[in-house]
Amino acid sequence: MKPAEAIKELPAGTRITMTVEGYFGQPLQVQATTMGETRHHGYYEELGGWGLYPVNLPRYKNIECWEVLVRQKRKRHAGWVKIGYTLKSFKLGWDDAKCEPLQ
Repeated sequence: MKPAEAIKELPAGTRITMTVEGYFGQPLQVQATTMGETRHHGYYEELGGWGLYPVNLPRYKNIECWEVLVRQKRKRHAGWVKIGYTLKSFKLGWDDAKCEPLQ
């Protein structure tokens, strides 16, 4: 199990600091609260391709994509974050370090 996949076992209401990939590939620290819901959302490839259905081609590795429902700190609405694709890692608790909102 990858470190980011351990988020699926966390109970609702857990405060976490996520490391996500920004639009230009830079890592961002985002503070959020888990909402306790996960869902299967297609497949992705190691090089960055994503699809709703698995691809049956030689040398193509289909990795299951899961999403977790989180609500960012100081935000009203929750949103889905892709585990392993957008969400790279997380740690429990909120740091007081500079964290940027996820757009």
